[in-house]
Amino acid sequence: MAHSHHDHSHHGHNHDHSHSHNHAQGASATALTWAVVLTGGFMFAEFIGGLLSGSLALIADAGHMLNDSLALAFALFALRLARKPANRQKTFGYKRSETLMAFVNGLSLTAVAVLILREAVVRLFAPGEIHSETMLGIAVLGALINIGVAWLLFRHSQGSLNIRGAFLHVLSDLMGSVGAIVAALIIQFTGWLYADAVVSILISGLILRHSIGFLRETSHILLEGAPPHLDLEALEQGILALDSVQGLHDLHVWTLNGGEVLLTAHLQIADLTQATAITAEVQHYLEHNFGIHHATLQVETAPDCGPCVFNTGPLRLSAERHTGGL
Repeated sequence: MAHSHHDHSHHGHNHDHSHSHNHAQGASATALTWAVVLTGGFMFAEFIGGLLSGSLALIADAGHMLNDSLALAFALFALRLARKPANRQKTFGYKRSETLMAFVNGLSLTAVAVLILREAVVRLFAPGEIHSETMLGIAVLGALINIGVAWLLFRHSQGSLNIRGAFLHVLSDLMGSVGAIVAALIIQFTGWLYADAVVSILISGLILRHSIGFLRETSHILLEGAPPHLDLEALEQGILALDSVQGLHDLHVWTLNGGEVLLTAHLQIADLTQATAITAEVQHYLEHNFGIHHATLQVETAPDCGPCVFNTGPLRLSAERHTGGL
């Protein structure tokens, strides 16, 4: 009862889905590798330039780039770890590692923003000498490198929360480089040394705004919250609108990594002999209307109360179909 003939008809679909998913992961890994090399290499140059020019904005940005390099390296590690197959101890594999690493990246991004803010406030009361020409040249070079790395990651950021976390790191670093350019130009043309600290405070505020929102999103996934883009009420009413379904309860929807959605539910039906056909109908509805390829459905007899939701009738049998890449 667990697998019907309808399941086998999707074997080609599963193969194509798995092949395209692996290809996308390989491209993401290549982009992350280049991002680690470029970001890590320039970080040293920016730190030395910050020391030579006396610019807090450059030193802070170098520290941010160090954090970015580590975040990108961790993201690359998590991406490779997520490709490991499931086993008896890790029945879902290691896909959740991407979300966990994205959450850690969000924490580190917040910590960097707080440190920059603290140092900037100190500089407001004691601004030091700044060589604006050196600061400007290094900041422009840093912005160009960040633009290149951000472009590499942006193409892969929509399909992976992990890559998006790394992209946000680089994007915040790009803001730091742009801020350093603005501060250098202000100092060069006006001599107002406070511009370095003021720009650093503005940059830290922007970083905090992005990092806190990202932490909220990743923590929601780690707590197995329902995907925000999914209309649960519409999903529930759509299942109940099927003629073969009498009731629905114990509905749970969550995601492992912000991408693939998983669902479990109890269906109440009138005739248990039709369980295979009914579960196939519900699976088809979920797949084609909500993109849910992994759903586990338990089937039970419906009491004489008409269509009812959240009724806890006796469990009789279960049917499961999996068309995803787990």
